[in-house]
Formats: sequence, structure tokens, C-alpha cells
Amino acid sequence: MFDLYHEHFIGKARVAKAVVSEVDRNADKVLPGSALHDRAATKKKQAAKNARGMFRGLFSKAKTRPPDDDLLASIKDSLDAWTSQREEGYRHEQKNAGEIESIYWARKEPARFVTNDRGAHDAAKKHEVHSLDFVDVARYLARCQGEVSRDAIFKELQRIRKDDIDVGEDLSGLLDF
Repeated sequence: MFDLYHEHFIGKARVAKAVVSEVDRNADKVLPGSALHDRAATKKKQAAKNARGMFRGLFSKAKTRPPDDDLLASIKDSLDAWTSQREEGYRHEQKNAGEIESIYWARKEPARFVTNDRGAHDAAKKHEVHSLDFVDVARYLARCQGEVSRDAIFKELQRIRKDDIDVGEDLSGLLDF
């Protein structure tokens, strides 16, 4: 699926500076001794390192931080409201920064927005930005590349889900494609 993504998406892809910063923060995170056995933390760190390597070219052309304007404030308010209804406790000041900036740029320079964050889908819809989840991308790639079997893409989505990554819509079998 990664090869198909590069063939059909990467040329049109843009990434917000806040997303690159989040990837860097996760890749460079020093895990305390007690977290070395935390499978999720270790996987997140490794995934960030992998992404930094695979998307080096894309990351080097990241969109700058958008200006503080009414649109940016509105997107931030939408995501903050969605998040506060679902999460309690401390939230770092950069919470949702990548999603906020990505939605902003997709609205200003019409583009599709790909995310696995349900709140970001909601905020994108409110701001008239077309958003896709991983299942949508997989369906698109299956249409682009006929020789890739739906079974192979379904198995890849299942593998991603096993890594505790929300791929979007729940798929129970190949007929859902």
C-alpha cells in the first residue's frame, strides 16, 4: 500500500509544519526506563522515525504556520470543543496543532485532508474541507491499481488497526470495499 500511496498521492501531498514538528517530537522523544517496555510508546517513536525517513522530501517542503486569523481561530475552536467533550485532564498547548494547520491549508489551497482523527474530520466538514480516512485512501488506491487485490489492502488495514491506529470506518470483510 505504501508504494501505491507514493505513486498516486505523494506528488499532490502537502504537510503542515506542525505535523512535521509532531513527528520530530515523537521520533526524538527519550523514553524513560519504565517506558522501554511500553509497546505503544515504543511503536509510536519508531513509526515517527520511519515517517521522518520516508517522507523527508515532503517534510522539507512543509507549509509554514498559518497567520492568526478568524479561520484559524474557528478551526481551533471546533477541534478544542470536540476534544474537550472526549478527553479530560491536561492537554499540551500543541494539541491538535497539526490537524488545525492542515485543515487551514486545505481550505485556503483546496486539497483533500487525510487524517485518522475523528474530531479533525468533524472540524474539516464544518469548514467545508473534504477529509479522507485511511479506508478512503485504501479504496482510492484499489481503484487506481487494479492488480492490487482488495484482500491485500484489507489485510494491510487490519495490520494497521492491530497497531492501535484508527483507520476510520470499521470494515468487517472484503464486501465492505
